[in-house]
Amino acid sequence: MLEDGVLSQVLKYLPISYTLPFQSMLRTRPLRRKEGLMTLFESEFLAYLGAYRCNDPNSGGKRSKLCRLITRHYMSTLEVRPGEDEVLMRVAFQLRDGRISLKKAQHEGGFAFEIEKDVERTFFEKLNFTEQHRHGLSVVLRAMALLEKDIGYVQGLNFVVGNLLLQMEHRKPIEAQRAALVAFFNFIRTLDLKEFYTEQMVGLKEALFKLECILYNELPEVFLFLMEQNISVEYFASQWFLTLFQYDIEDVEQSAVIMLMAMVFGQKIFY
Repeated sequence: MLEDGVLSQVLKYLPISYTLPFQSMLRTRPLRRKEGLMTLFESEFLAYLGAYRCNDPNSGGKRSKLCRLITRHYMSTLEVRPGEDEVLMRVAFQLRDGRISLKKAQHEGGFAFEIEKDVERTFFEKLNFTEQHRHGLSVVLRAMALLEKDIGYVQGLNFVVGNLLLQMEHRKPIEAQRAALVAFFNFIRTLDLKEFYTEQMVGLKEALFKLECILYNELPEVFLFLMEQNISVEYFASQWFLTLFQYDIEDVEQSAVIMLMAMVFGQKIFY
């Protein structure tokens, strides 16, 4: 196992921009040997270090694998609240025979129809998003809608939760669902994202305004072009922010990098 002193020496060889997320996560979440994760973490970290020092062009890929390991570890250390787990288990029991049809969901009321409709069209073709993943996504989104009544369900959450489920696909389905539920709640609470998903979407509107201001100050040519074409940043950036950039992700390791950056830097990842 990499002791703190040794780890500090290893990290000194890497640029601060690469090590900051790792250092932050390692400080706030003590690493534990769980399901062989630490052994895998150590080997991947040392492989990345060796590749970086040798200017290996594949070091970027090794770095993303490392980010995924840290993301998995982080999600596995989050604790579910008793009330949240009770709701999740109840929903999982209700859907124990699989997802319900859109026709049945329409008669069910609430957010059921919107959730099932979006689950059906949540396609991660390059990520091998299976029917089992969709079933888990339906369970988690339904539980979230019951637990966070101020949010209910908003289109875009399916991509965030779907990618969280993919990060934990090495776990049993109910454990992956629990980890995805807790991780998302941790995101909205610690990163102050709840107002992005409420009915008025105040947080989203503020973020879009900040982006416009940044474009005006830092990229005036781009800002003027958008204005001339009558294109609002809302047309393209809303999807980025509501899905935490997960909509166009091509592999789970890329997703893990973004998730890790969100955990460490919060809303700064938007800008």
